[in-house]
Amino acid sequence: MKLGTIIANKFRIERVIGRGAMGVVVEATDLIIHRRIAVKLILPHHAADPQLRGRFIREAQVMTRLTTEHVARVLEVGELPDGMLFLAMELLEGQTLEQLIQGGPLPVVDAVDLLLEALDAVVEAHSLGLVHRDIKPSNMFLAARKGKPPILKMLDFGIVKDTQNAQRLTATGTLPGTPAYMAPEQVAMEEHLIDARADVWALGITLYEILTGDVPFTGSMNEMLTKIRSQAPPRLRAKRPDVAPELENVINRCLSKHPTDRYANAGELAAALQDIRQRGLLRSERGAERREVQTEMSIVRRNARDAPTEADSGVVPAATALAAPKKSGSGALIVMLLLLTVVAVIALVVAMKTRLIPH
Repeated sequence: MKLGTIIANKFRIERVIGRGAMGVVVEATDLIIHRRIAVKLILPHHAADPQLRGRFIREAQVMTRLTTEHVARVLEVGELPDGMLFLAMELLEGQTLEQLIQGGPLPVVDAVDLLLEALDAVVEAHSLGLVHRDIKPSNMFLAARKGKPPILKMLDFGIVKDTQNAQRLTATGTLPGTPAYMAPEQVAMEEHLIDARADVWALGITLYEILTGDVPFTGSMNEMLTKIRSQAPPRLRAKRPDVAPELENVINRCLSKHPTDRYANAGELAAALQDIRQRGLLRSERGAERREVQTEMSIVRRNARDAPTEADSGVVPAATALAAPKKSGSGALIVMLLLLTVVAVIALVVAMKTRLIPH
């Protein structure tokens, strides 16, 4: 589809954001309200597949049911004359949480605050009987806002399970989710056990990762899946001593092997984290990392070819800011240069005074 093409009689394609096996994501201008938006397009031969078509439409329906600001807004969904499906939604600019933590683990306060933002979306989903099943840092997007801090948006509701209507959006016999974040019951493909508590597990894995820089269960695929089902996670405080024991206990409960030992849903987990926060148990000071990324997201707009967006994902980052940089010696170097400059100026002034004093 060419740039400048008008689809659905009102969306003019401006640029390609990303391509995937199923279609393409583009930035477009809504010619009626004159606003930049993102449009996800599914190719006709994929749109004709009943399962893929049903998944696409149900995903759009799920997203429109969620009213929280922590989910991207769906503007319109429909079918073009050539059979291509489209989903028009708000355009996001910023970076994923996965990209942010490439600059290193986050301060404890920031990590908990970001997870609480994600929980706002998951709590609403759970209240509607919806299980995300693919919660992870790459599906959490820090969207830039003019004059405000970034806001976290939950992405990709493509494999949601509707526990109230017994609907699932993945094929039977497939592993629903991303292995490193799967709960033991997902690994075992015990469909009847996969409910809100599987999301609680993934949220615990995510919080562990943004505090330490690593997921707790690693190795080859078989090794990882075996560890998820049979081994306790490495002690969080051994890697991150500034984490309060109470917070470690919350994460450990999220990572209980049996669903009945976890928090029942995202609401219970959010309440536990809020309690720890209100009791002043998050010991780390708010770090510079998030302030730096806020500044970056307000000024950086990367080219479309650099954005790792896939048309197969549930939503649509428009541009990706640079990850928060690791600490370096550049600050110390600047200070040294400033000191040398001051010394040089003082020496020059002294020399001039010496020449002006009569002997």
